[in-house]
Amino acid sequence: MSDIKILKAAKQHFAIVDPVMSALAAFVGEIDLPKRSADFDSLTRIIIGQQISLTAANSILKRIKDASLPNISLSPSDIVVLGTGGLRACGLSGPKAGYIVGMAELLISRPGFLDEIMCLPVDLAYGELIQIKGIGPWSANNFLLFSLRAFDVYPHGDLALNKGLGRLYGDIQEGMDDSWEGIVKKWSPYRGVAALYLWEWTRRGMPPL
Repeated sequence: MSDIKILKAAKQHFAIVDPVMSALAAFVGEIDLPKRSADFDSLTRIIIGQQISLTAANSILKRIKDASLPNISLSPSDIVVLGTGGLRACGLSGPKAGYIVGMAELLISRPGFLDEIMCLPVDLAYGELIQIKGIGPWSANNFLLFSLRAFDVYPHGDLALNKGLGRLYGDIQEGMDDSWEGIVKKWSPYRGVAALYLWEWTRRGMPPL
């Protein structure tokens, strides 16, 4: 199904199951569906972005890529050469640096791992991803959404999404992620598309609908 048809189907679904999300999608307007590569670079980007702002994550990622020149896209071998010390010098915390080096070593020992992930059903791919140290539910779902284009996954616990949900559904206390499960379930099979609309709305400062 083309991106245009996916977005059209999602909007039609939201109009039936949730007038609030339907209004948000109409307000936000056109969005692009993600087309990020399913590679080590993308997984590294996700780990870097855990619990920090997009601006901070991009700054750290740029420093890492600058340190690993001449390669534009990060490879596991680049990271192993940098090591945890080199990653920490680029602004990463000790745990994140260790996770990324460990992931690099895994992909060096199993070079076909991500190709195998791409061939699996979404639930099995998720199960494989969260076996990687440093990849939890939020990170796995981000990879599935942005790199495998699995549009029915939702990154629960995302700070920006929680903030947006708290503003849209004011009768539910912001930060109580479990309380939103019923709302998020209604968006299936387009939970990931709803997340994209929410992210774009929060990026714009959450203007009134």
